[in-house]
Amino acid sequence: MRDPPRVPVRPLRLVAADSDAATCQIYRDELPRMGHELVAVASSAEGLLERCRSTSFDLLVAEGVLCDLDGIAAAVAGRQPDPVPVILVAASHDQALVERGLSDHVFTFLSKPIRPADLAAAVALAARRSEECRALRRENTDLRRTMEERKLIERAKGVVARRVGVSEEEAYRRLRVHASERNLKVAEVARSILAAEGVFEPLDRVPRPGPGGDGPDGRQRQGKGRRASRPAERDGPPARHGSPADDAPRQ
Repeated sequence: MRDPPRVPVRPLRLVAADSDAATCQIYRDELPRMGHELVAVASSAEGLLERCRSTSFDLLVAEGVLCDLDGIAAAVAGRQPDPVPVILVAASHDQALVERGLSDHVFTFLSKPIRPADLAAAVALAARRSEECRALRRENTDLRRTMEERKLIERAKGVVARRVGVSEEEAYRRLRVHASERNLKVAEVARSILAAEGVFEPLDRVPRPGPGGDGPDGRQRQGKGRRASRPAERDGPPARHGSPADDAPRQ
């Protein structure tokens, strides 16, 4: 038997599952010839789920009747962030299987009997589509992160402009200079500023003292033991000045 044509694709770790022993043997023989590693083979649905829970792999080739897509997705979710691409295999055209294949995890189909050339093409197609999907997810993740960082920077600009008393344009320039001097990202500086603002904001709401005293209404507070001053009391009639002759009756 001639070797299948080699399609340029990076070496992959694969899990295969089929209830037919002859089909499983084809996987054991052909996948290593294509430069891939067959890390596990299962012949039942339970065995397939167990392999998915315990093995790290890049691609799954599985008979449709054994493949619980939701269960497989849950099995691998805790070990790797990206869903594992799936090649579904069927003995004949199965409309129900095609409808299941509309899932994001299924990248292509194979019909039995498995031919090495068809298997090589399906693996190459699934691997290429998987790389494209991963790149798209990374791009979306980066875009969301960029948008969130822009929102943080805009809020930090407003804080700096209000605290320092400058325009938002000048506030942004100062943020960039501060970040550059400390070898930080502007978004990291913005997070620090917003965290500090969260501390100062309740302090700004504390009432300030009034103009005439320590309290908020301006009244002077008296300490304990302090007595209010009173005018001195006098005993008897007020003193009179002058000589006794001044009091004698005049002739």
